[in-house]
Amino acid sequence: MSRFAQVTPGEATWCGHANLPRHRHGQAYAALVLRGGYEESGSRGRHRVGSGQVLLHRRFDAHVDRFAAHGARILNLLRLRTCDASRLESGHESLPKPTAGRGVIS
Repeated sequence: MSRFAQVTPGEATWCGHANLPRHRHGQAYAALVLRGGYEESGSRGRHRVGSGQVLLHRRFDAHVDRFAAHGARILNLLRLRTCDASRLESGHESLPKPTAGRGVIS
């Protein structure tokens, strides 16, 4: 686990029974489950979440993700730093577009 996994803002759909090995992210974010569910196990315990529930992730939290039989659709929300928000409001910068990753259906 030498590198950080990227958190892409926006929606991602995960296949049923997909598993993500232990990983950590370099930034804090929230994961809102729109459909389906998954289990996340990490330094702050084991959490089973489903539609309408949110998992909050602190920067550098390590965890494993195991998706339910029907998979899950998740909305990842990033916390913008003040300088990032100012650039977005001024029109000088835009948020990166979500991209498909391993186990993700676009």
